[in-house]
Amino acid sequence: MGLAVQSFYLNGGGAAYICRLAGEGSEAASTAINGEGGAGGGSLADAGLVISASNVGDWGNDIYVQIIKPDADAELFDLVAGHREDGELVVDEAFSNLSMNADSTDYALTRVNSESTLLTLALGSAVEANYQAASLVGGALPDPNPFAAATGNPMLMNLAINGLQTEQISVTVTPGDDPGDVASALEDAIQALGPQDTYQTFSVSWSGAADRFTLTAAEDDSLASVEVFGGDLAELLRLTSEDTASITGAAVAPADLPFATSVTALGVTNLALSVDGHDVSLSLDTAELNLTSNNDTAGAAIALAIQNAVRAEASGRESLAGFSASYDAGATQFSFSSGSSAVRVSGIQVTDGDLANILGMNAADNPVATPGRQRELGTSRVIPVESLGLLEQGVQLIDGVANTPSAAEYNAFYANVLRKVRDVSIIVLPGNSWPQSGTNPIITETLAHCENMRNRMLILDPPPGLELDQATKVKSLGLPTSTYTVFYYPWVSVANPSYDADRNPTAPKTVAIAPSSLAAGQWARTDARRGVWKAPAGVETQLNGVAALQFAAEDLEQDQLNPLGVNVIRRLPGYSSVIWGSRTLATKASPEWRYVPVRRTAIFIEQSIYNGIQWAVFEPNDEPLWGALRGNISSFMNGLFRAGAFQGATADQAYFVRCKLGDTMTQGDIDRGQVIVQVGFAPLKPAEFVIIRIQQKVGEQS
Repeated sequence: MGLAVQSFYLNGGGAAYICRLAGEGSEAASTAINGEGGAGGGSLADAGLVISASNVGDWGNDIYVQIIKPDADAELFDLVAGHREDGELVVDEAFSNLSMNADSTDYALTRVNSESTLLTLALGSAVEANYQAASLVGGALPDPNPFAAATGNPMLMNLAINGLQTEQISVTVTPGDDPGDVASALEDAIQALGPQDTYQTFSVSWSGAADRFTLTAAEDDSLASVEVFGGDLAELLRLTSEDTASITGAAVAPADLPFATSVTALGVTNLALSVDGHDVSLSLDTAELNLTSNNDTAGAAIALAIQNAVRAEASGRESLAGFSASYDAGATQFSFSSGSSAVRVSGIQVTDGDLANILGMNAADNPVATPGRQRELGTSRVIPVESLGLLEQGVQLIDGVANTPSAAEYNAFYANVLRKVRDVSIIVLPGNSWPQSGTNPIITETLAHCENMRNRMLILDPPPGLELDQATKVKSLGLPTSTYTVFYYPWVSVANPSYDADRNPTAPKTVAIAPSSLAAGQWARTDARRGVWKAPAGVETQLNGVAALQFAAEDLEQDQLNPLGVNVIRRLPGYSSVIWGSRTLATKASPEWRYVPVRRTAIFIEQSIYNGIQWAVFEPNDEPLWGALRGNISSFMNGLFRAGAFQGATADQAYFVRCKLGDTMTQGDIDRGQVIVQVGFAPLKPAEFVIIRIQQKVGEQS
């Protein structure tokens, strides 16, 4: 196919439709990406997103994809598609800030499926069952009086639920209010926004054990979301996006008791943390810290070393990239804080390590944890996990297969697709040559399509490796005798694009290809230069890109093959390889259509007139219309006559146009809403008139 298309363009082709068919059982290469699953937990067992090649076939097995997120818990993600060269991923397409929210303008399926030429996306089997309610869990409030800062005046909070417009909520809070009552008042204020289910099913709750408020929007497929955009009430309830998780350890030592000695004595020490669900294991060489006996400087040095070590493990995770560690000299306490508030798992915990005891972070020391807010979307569980592939080279799409299509599948394609593309005038079938015996059912279906459409011709290829040097060999092939079929011979050799003197010296320098694509290119070139009435043959049709002919044909072979409709490609001295014949396979069966330019001129005239008289539809079917049609079509035919398309010294000898009651139509035709025009032309070969009957309906009712 690739060499055929190249040969078509090298020889004058202007535009080509490459129609790819694949048989039953063909599959597109694909890979399944799991969803995030539970907050801070393992990913879903089943696919959340299926990424497939845009079409079936093993070509898709060469595509590699990446899911890239600024943070492992990010709500948006990037998708990259590319291929590998020398082991490196080369990006061909990239889509940023994709969402799993079906209502978003950046919904992954909508954007990728409408914009990508390589990929299609589909929701995996796990998606529907894993949509969930959306929740926003505030940070832990201070104890014992969480509302000490309340003023007793109305307080405001701006929020948007399930993608609806942002609304402003007002609730009055006093220092002595019960948190549960505040939760009820806030829920009532939100439900008062309107009768929509989004508001009426919204809930606000208070957990005394966790000292946190939770705002929840009920499941609404992929749309569930809760966003707070600030306000003094949001700040009071710790629902703003600035809240992050932090933890403060117990006092490590009195100010006059240096702890640096204990740390130094550990040598290489370990510390294991969990920051917003991300596990980090650190190993510090205390000898490199140059600790002094001064607790202030020693504490600051240890905190900085821990901070730098955690950030070094970030790998794009905002929680770790912005992680901070500090030492309070006055309280002799260490504190750790997450670097991100836009996460779905918020919390810090020291899980292990010999350094934990010395830092006062051991669980037995009862360090005070201050979780930041947490946010869960309805799509949180199905947002794709970060999947970069081996050495960040991408994940390969696999299991792409293309089976050979059957004749029935070709027929379905012609009937359902190609018949609607009216500007197709030439069809070639690379890889489907005429067999040495029997018939090719795919060619049979294609020929039937051409005869049914009556506006396109099929160029056939001879069997590979068969020398046609006698008329008996041609007759034994049983070629079709359709006026819409043309046959060229022999196969030709062209340069092999896989051959490289340095990289692939053992590959053959040339490969054989069928002649149909070269002939199609010459048809297009001749059409553009001279018109369809000029035979695409002769010394003007020197073929480009041809290294050799598979078989040589001289005058003796030409004399036997040409009368049977075989158009021979020959090498002529001074002209290289040229097409030396312009006959259809109807040479014997329908002599009036034996020449390619005659059939193609008739097609050109019929299609041009048909397209040019659409204005006549619904016009009154009477003499004014008939006269207008005669004038319109005669003007077109006269232009062709002046361009040299017809035989004859005068216009009367070259063509005629008839449209009249009693001549081309009966009253019955008119009653049926038909206007019938007869157009005749004298082709340059042969000399007799060829009659075309054109029928157009008028006065149709919608």
